[in-house]
Amino acid sequence: MGYFYLLMLGIQNLTDMKRVNRKQPPIIQQVDNIVLPKVQAYALDNGIPVYALTSGTQEVLKLELVFDAGRPKEVKKGVSRATMDMLKEGTSTRLNKEISAQVDYFGTYIGTQFNLDNNTIGFYCLKKYFKALLPILADIIFDPIFPEEELNAWRDNSKQKLKVDLERSDVVAYRVLTEQIFGANHAYGYNSSTQVFDAIKRADLVKHYKRNYTASNCKIFLTGKVDDGVVNLVNQHFGKPFGMNTKANDVLSWVPKPPQVSKINMKAELQSSVRMGMRLFNKAHEDYKDLYVMNQLFGGYFGSRLMMNIREEQGLTYNIYSSIDPFRYDGYFYIGSDTSAENVGQVVDSIFHEMEHLKSDPVSTDELDMLRNYLMGSFIAMLDGPFNAGEVVKSYLTEDLEMADFEALINKVRTINQEEIMAMANKYLNPSDFEQVIVGNP
Repeated sequence: MGYFYLLMLGIQNLTDMKRVNRKQPPIIQQVDNIVLPKVQAYALDNGIPVYALTSGTQEVLKLELVFDAGRPKEVKKGVSRATMDMLKEGTSTRLNKEISAQVDYFGTYIGTQFNLDNNTIGFYCLKKYFKALLPILADIIFDPIFPEEELNAWRDNSKQKLKVDLERSDVVAYRVLTEQIFGANHAYGYNSSTQVFDAIKRADLVKHYKRNYTASNCKIFLTGKVDDGVVNLVNQHFGKPFGMNTKANDVLSWVPKPPQVSKINMKAELQSSVRMGMRLFNKAHEDYKDLYVMNQLFGGYFGSRLMMNIREEQGLTYNIYSSIDPFRYDGYFYIGSDTSAENVGQVVDSIFHEMEHLKSDPVSTDELDMLRNYLMGSFIAMLDGPFNAGEVVKSYLTEDLEMADFEALINKVRTINQEEIMAMANKYLNPSDFEQVIVGNP
């Protein structure tokens, strides 16, 4: 009886579905309130700040130690990434395979994350295993030995991966573009190479580690079922003084130059990669929030101007986008697409046309409302769940910002008007300011 009842109920639901007018879009629900995560701040005995986001219903924890040890801290190209990658390759009391086996026993892994500014190391785990995993992580951070044999393997693997990457037009275009924007010797502009990998020696890793993996260069982030006992355990293992006091602001020199157009032939490629960009600034800049919204309208989501014109209307590409990539000390604006060789010129012209259109014609109320709703929804997704919210917290606090800056960005999305968007477009969307790189089959 129950089976036939469920069957009939399913048929009725299918009948109801047929009555739905699929030509009528669903009603857009306005997002009125976004609840920001509550971050508790602590300090270990050695002064390391700890930011705890207590949330979620599961008995799980995430611990991350973030060291200000990225490219701006290098004295030799490539050393920050090499040090991060080699950190887990053994200590004076544990071989790398022993570390892996011990961590695997608790159903997790110790992961590393590299970006141009920071090096991150940490783990997720069930709360009941947190205490057992802390000594292993502490051993990795306080006593790495950077084995020569593992460094040789890392060097060979890095060169092989680079060889494969350089066969892709999009990778080549990105490398050339960032070098044109910042310069070949700038921390955010230089490219890895076989020569860079070969020049890295074990002594370089040891030097970078001693200078930058220090208490004064560290922030700790805890997410999940955090309580006082968890914080006390972290203090027991990481609260002692370690390393030199090296906390200092980095000054990255940049020499302005006229933008240039680079065309690179890769005859094996079926498509050409088009990349444009210009130097900008970090999130602390007064124009960042307005420009963030303008960029989303221009090319930052599927309903953007670039998508609607160049993909949907003209059919010149499968994907086209623009983005703002802020670093801790700098940033850049970036436009990218891949298209057939014969359409490159039309794609470039269409990008410039959309720039001029956004500069001269006010955005319609409907288009701005759609963008506003999309962005408010994306903020909700960014804060959905403790670990997602933790990533937002980490991204702001590691760049010397506060969560109030994220709240100000949300408020800007709520209140920005057509005139403010046009002002940003006229200030930053000038074709003559953009570097251009085209890589592919001529």
